[in-house]
Amino acid sequence: AQRAAQRATAARVLASRVIVASAGGGLPPSVAQEAARLPGMRAAGVVSTDVFLLDQGLGNQGDSWNAAGLDPSATRGTLDLDVRAGSLYAVRGNGIAVSETLAHDGARLGRTLHARLADGTPARLRVVAVYDSANGFGDVVLPQALALAHATAPLDSAVFVAGHGPAVDRGLASITRSVPTAVVESRADFLGEVKAQGEDQARAEWVIVALMILIAAMAAFNTGAMAAAERRRELVLARLAGASRVQVIGAVTLESLLATVVGLAVGAGIVVASLAEAGSDPTGGTLAVPLGQAGLVVGGAIALGLVGTLLPAAVIGYAPLTALGIRD
Repeated sequence: AQRAAQRATAARVLASRVIVASAGGGLPPSVAQEAARLPGMRAAGVVSTDVFLLDQGLGNQGDSWNAAGLDPSATRGTLDLDVRAGSLYAVRGNGIAVSETLAHDGARLGRTLHARLADGTPARLRVVAVYDSANGFGDVVLPQALALAHATAPLDSAVFVAGHGPAVDRGLASITRSVPTAVVESRADFLGEVKAQGEDQARAEWVIVALMILIAAMAAFNTGAMAAAERRRELVLARLAGASRVQVIGAVTLESLLATVVGLAVGAGIVVASLAEAGSDPTGGTLAVPLGQAGLVVGGAIALGLVGTLLPAAVIGYAPLTALGIRD
């Protein structure tokens, strides 16, 4: 999903330069207005906000949809949302554009939607365009004036600038002097930041995965120890009846392998059920399963299941019979 978002952002951003806030906040709308007044310049300010859609099938499980506010006339040469139906230039008044995901869910072209804006204001919004490039941008495009009027912070998250030449450079330098938090980045630098943010998010997710693996290992060894303790008498009787140590460990290995395989099958079924609709989201990219990583997960799960069960059992299986202390 992160790579799909990076590819979508690279395809969407046409601007040669992007003005962002150095502190990670936002920019006053005047920055985009001043940039647009420079000779030979186009500047599109984007307001990051959200919107709640109240119609059946569009509720997003009670959460809001990420939205962006912009002036469609400023997108020429700066942003390409890959409009599939309708016209982005009709996004004005109560007209909005929606992603193909929302269109697939029922927000079809021409439909009027019941919504609440970021500040809770009720609104009736009419779908006038459907676009594809929503990944990393938002599933709803609002008119910029409407987004600014109802956003929790009436600021532009970024200003996308198209234009070249010494006059443009001087004009952008003047803007950064008048707004100290404004930073002008090249398109490559902006895309590099998007990639870095995705990598930071991936590292955070791997930390969570590592904690989950640690908890799973603790649970496996704890369960194996309790199972071995409960079967201590059974294992000792098997030894006294003539079973060798290798036979005892082999029997426990077979049981552990069977239980592990059943657990993997159940887990795989849960994963398949939870990801059944993931591949149908046109904004998320193609659902890909890395076979190498999947094999590593399966192999690690089998190893963890076997070791967690066999290690406690081996302590009993290889202990001297005189140390087992069995009583009738």
